[in-house]
Amino acid sequence: MDDFYAYLEDLIAEGGQTLCDELADLLDEPDWAHRLLAGLALAEHCQDVRALPVLAEGIYHGDAATQKAANAAIWEVADSHPAL
Repeated sequence: MDDFYAYLEDLIAEGGQTLCDELADLLDEPDWAHRLLAGLALAEHCQDVRALPVLAEGIYHGDAATQKAANAAIWEVADSHPAL
């Protein structure tokens, strides 16, 4: 987990035009915790609707802290997309 978290931090620090697509690619990770971290980052840094299914998973399957973070991230995405 620490390696993935470090990779995610490096990816975000580098930024770049492909950050959102790279984070979205990580939503296919087999490890649920990795998918959730990628989804939270995608919502925070890109306000990307592709994060919503993983964030919904976080609300459904996560503990209270995970549910709170996923809920806040969903609102982050929704606030940037008036059509939602």
